[in-house]
Amino acid sequence: MKFVYLLFLVLVASCQSQKPSTPSQQAEAPAQESEVCVGFDQRQCGIDDFSNYLPKDRNTDGMFAGMQRFLDEANVKVLHMRIDMKFYEIVCSACDVCPEQHRFFLSVPSSELAKLKNINLMNMTTVDCLEHF
Repeated sequence: MKFVYLLFLVLVASCQSQKPSTPSQQAEAPAQESEVCVGFDQRQCGIDDFSNYLPKDRNTDGMFAGMQRFLDEANVKVLHMRIDMKFYEIVCSACDVCPEQHRFFLSVPSSELAKLKNINLMNMTTVDCLEHF
């Protein structure tokens, strides 16, 4: 009886076939673009290009919406965004060199990284995506 059952399993397994992919089918499959994650700060005194898009009261929902609107207008495709509202415990008081207390984190396709660099974001660095998202 075990032999009949084993034979049946072998026959079923051998009947299941996969259609081999041709080179043209492989070319049609879109290649997934790699993801890059970055973190950056907002300068004090509201001198960043995106400052006008952010609410004065620094509410989280308004910060997300404003930054998303700014990045959309800059044609930057954002996959994920996070804002750490208390990233810096202590900040200095100089407009162009000191950050606000919060820090932005973005996940973008790697092709968007050059666009972000052109925006002149303060302290922009690549970060580990798994650590921040």
